[in-house]
Amino acid sequence: MFSRRMFFIGCSLSADIELLVSDPDNGEWELWKPLEKYQARLPMNANDEESFLMGLALNLNSTSPVAVDEDEFPPVPIVSCSNTEGLLVNFAFVDTTVNEVEFIKSPSPFDKEVIRIVNEVASQSTTPCSASKPLKVANDDTPATPKNSISHEYGQNDENEFAESDGESSDEEEERKEEEDKARTTFRSIAADGTNFIASEQFPKLFKALGSTYSEEEHASTLESLEKDGKVYEADFVSWYVNWVFGDDSDSDEDEEASPSALEVRGVHGKQ
Repeated sequence: MFSRRMFFIGCSLSADIELLVSDPDNGEWELWKPLEKYQARLPMNANDEESFLMGLALNLNSTSPVAVDEDEFPPVPIVSCSNTEGLLVNFAFVDTTVNEVEFIKSPSPFDKEVIRIVNEVASQSTTPCSASKPLKVANDDTPATPKNSISHEYGQNDENEFAESDGESSDEEEERKEEEDKARTTFRSIAADGTNFIASEQFPKLFKALGSTYSEEEHASTLESLEKDGKVYEADFVSWYVNWVFGDDSDSDEDEEASPSALEVRGVHGKQ
């Protein structure tokens, strides 16, 4: 396997890291792709969107064993990738047909004194300049500080699980967010500065500002359920309004069945 020529390929427009390998017999290039759950893929960001590759490097000095499912493999080459979210993600390059990779070994500690040579400049002589203290690299026995500690999860932790996204579901979530922002902005334009409520008498005005038609007969029960001491609070209204627009509220479903105007209003504020 290690006599083969191979390239790790990444692209700033893709979350996948591919492995291209040359057959030593005929020189043909092949795309090596493991099973889906073992493929090298960058994690999603906080908004459940794909992150993309910024750069990668191959580390041949890893000394940590790699757990794959219920098995544990000796240290193997590590492909370190930086992504557009500023994360450094490590992927273990495991060959299950090899018991132990011979060329993997710990890096040698750098314990020699560093000497700098100053370039010769006019009116100055060239003199060696030694560092005040030797520059040393901690060996494997030195415990890592919290700041420099590295997690060797290799994509098996919760943060690196991939959501099975549904296009329609994502669109609805985006529309819900838009309606929620719209309801909050409109509510705050009517509420007094520094308050998170409106008077019950302002409820019809709020409906009109949202582009809806308020009917006292149809929405009296809604106002009654939202009203607290003669006030309607922002959080209560926004939660009800979004559910009402998307037909999630059971009470509003009954109102909509009895009222064509309610269906008309929902059509205005639903999917556009």
